[in-house]
Amino acid sequence: MKKIVLITEVMEKGVGKHIIDLFSFFSEDSESEILVLYGAERVDSQFQKVIDDHKDKFIKINYLKRSIGLGDIKSIFEIAKILKEVKPDIVHCHSSKAGLAGRIAAKLEKVKNIYYSPHAYFFLKYKNKSLKRFIFKIAEKILSKRCTTCTIATSKGEREAFINSGIDKNEKCILIEHGIQVPKIEYKQIQEYKEKFNIHENQVVIGAMARLEQQKDPITTITVMQNIVKQNENTVCILFGNGSMYETILEKYNHIQDSCKDRIIIAGETKEPELSIAMMDIYLTTSLYEGLPYTLLTALGYGKPILATNVEGNKDCVIDSVNGFLFEVGDVTNAVKCYEKMTEQKELLVKMGKESKNIYQQRFSMEQMKHTYKKLYMEETNE
Repeated sequence: MKKIVLITEVMEKGVGKHIIDLFSFFSEDSESEILVLYGAERVDSQFQKVIDDHKDKFIKINYLKRSIGLGDIKSIFEIAKILKEVKPDIVHCHSSKAGLAGRIAAKLEKVKNIYYSPHAYFFLKYKNKSLKRFIFKIAEKILSKRCTTCTIATSKGEREAFINSGIDKNEKCILIEHGIQVPKIEYKQIQEYKEKFNIHENQVVIGAMARLEQQKDPITTITVMQNIVKQNENTVCILFGNGSMYETILEKYNHIQDSCKDRIIIAGETKEPELSIAMMDIYLTTSLYEGLPYTLLTALGYGKPILATNVEGNKDCVIDSVNGFLFEVGDVTNAVKCYEKMTEQKELLVKMGKESKNIYQQRFSMEQMKHTYKKLYMEETNE
């Protein structure tokens, strides 16, 4: 019986979903016992329900928080105390904060197998040659060399970032892409959902779904949407999501001229993410950096053409001019031009949609991800 401990500071959006997927799979596996240590500061309601239903398998780490401070040191000892009692065979840390505290704690407790999934390296947030970028990169190098058995990149771009940044030996980073299963949605459901937003059947819908935080660059998202509707009368734009920048986005929306405002919808948080993406004709993301975002995988699963920034994570899902277009971060003008290329011919949108579906089927199935993780956790730990 293998004892597995997952550690995460964040239990929301894509990271939270990935944790729940791994927990669900290994909690049903007769060869393993799984425990999740999590920070309670950021927990989506749907994941809180899973936590409440499995209270003996989820342990809250009080000092594991998003902000940087003295709590980081306290969280190391808080985690180490639990690991000392559990004596796990495997510790798998997710994202930067848990990657820091969790790996150090696991090393202190002499855990044999310590894995780390960055879910988008934090140093990618900062511009070239900045001091913060340098510091976070150095921290990743030290932790990889001294406290990590293996880094698990969730996208090809993330593995390239590991290699190009010289974090550690290339063989210490492996690629396991996320897998998802998209539920079947009937055409009637989509039409009824569109009616809730007063979207007509003949209108082209381009939409985005994101945490309204700096990483997702929602200012560029709404600016792209504003310019698209100015030049395309038959287009409706919709933005799903919430976050610290919600009021900023709302203020920017309120300054949009009235002739465009009624074709831009600020929808807030959605309780039906799959249906929300299935409703779109084109999926838009303006992220500054990514790991491997579930929203893009969902868009692929529903066969959506994608308009995305040319950054790690996005590039793993979008082949430029094949299933969508890539544009540089903040390049509103080119994003709008790419949108117009996509919509000039209906045949191109259909073709790109089919290519997205093909990419999903070939690379991002749930079963493939489960099989790979089981092989990693069960076989390599027997050595």
